[in-house]
Amino acid sequence: MLLGGIIAEFNPFHNGHKYLIEKAREDGCTHIVCVMSGNFVQRGDVAIASKWARAKAAVSGGADLIVELPTPFALSSAQDFARGGVSVLDSMSCVDRLYFGSECGELSLLFQTANAMGTEEYGELVQHFLQSGISYPAACEKAVNRIIGKDSKSVLRSPNDTLASSYICALKNASSRIEPKAVKRVASEHDRFGQYGNFASAAYIRQILLSKGFNGDAELLMPKESAEILKDEFSCGKAPCILEKLQTSILSKLRSMTAEDFKEIPGVSEGLHNRLYSKVRKATGIDSLIEEAETKRYTYSRIRRIVLLSYLSLTKDYVPESAPYIRVLALNERGREILKECKKKACVPIITKAASALRLEDGFAKRLFDKECEMTDKFFLSSPKIMPCGAELTEKIIGQK
Repeated sequence: MLLGGIIAEFNPFHNGHKYLIEKAREDGCTHIVCVMSGNFVQRGDVAIASKWARAKAAVSGGADLIVELPTPFALSSAQDFARGGVSVLDSMSCVDRLYFGSECGELSLLFQTANAMGTEEYGELVQHFLQSGISYPAACEKAVNRIIGKDSKSVLRSPNDTLASSYICALKNASSRIEPKAVKRVASEHDRFGQYGNFASAAYIRQILLSKGFNGDAELLMPKESAEILKDEFSCGKAPCILEKLQTSILSKLRSMTAEDFKEIPGVSEGLHNRLYSKVRKATGIDSLIEEAETKRYTYSRIRRIVLLSYLSLTKDYVPESAPYIRVLALNERGREILKECKKKACVPIITKAASALRLEDGFAKRLFDKECEMTDKFFLSSPKIMPCGAELTEKIIGQK
């Protein structure tokens, strides 16, 4: 078995994701495991459909085993998103390679950038450039340029290459045996709106689905079976899930928080808690709150994540150093082979059903799983048809016999 790993959101699963899996198989991988964000995604939003539907779509599109990226990592910066995903794959103790999309496709350049980002000087330079009044992304770019002595904008100006560099950095910090593998992207950049043949970003596909539904255009950009799964979710009222449906609930929660409460939310530092508290008192909508609170130092995405983390009451004491368990969402026959191997070698518990979650011995792991149950119940308030509580304990693994 040669096991390739992929870290993604699959929001939704599209032809670009299928292409990445195919390239991993062409490279010799016999089995593919994907670490997928759950019901909440890195841009500070709800996923367009539940994690079970998206996991099912990914398996139908070529993946063998889907495991969940814990929400504290999924709702985090690129560096912590990568750290969390790598920790899940590493804890399986049987993953050989990590595949990721890249705009530049040059592993040597990504390694050079990752090495710069891993130095103590990098953090100091970022803070220095932030004090000059430039944005956080620009400060990161300038810091890397200063360290490596050449222009790296082709890397850090691309979200996928920034994430790719973060994966390499996370692998290095974990002393992981997993080998990084960059696959040059053929579609439009992450979160760019446009189409390249039958390839497009997930953001572009979501825009079509939210504005026009399944009118044929979006279906061309997804594998047929994956599109059918998502289409079924739409038809039965389980999707599309939309953050705006939670607006009143979010504002209600945030208005009940003190400045000290905001200080306990991941991503809040350097007096941001006072700014958030002040802006919340005046806000009448989520979008206006985020726009008022953002600055060059505190980007739109960062504030958006903080708003959602606050709504979920996901405080800093829920953020682990590494994944405390492996939560299985979907699998096929090859996925069962991976799971069998994983059960022999994994260094953390594997959750395949409610009973295994209830038997978690580690106190933190049990507390985090209980929090995931609570957050999933809140997620289902964002669907067209509000779903009942308890899905974490009642939903079965897709493909389980």
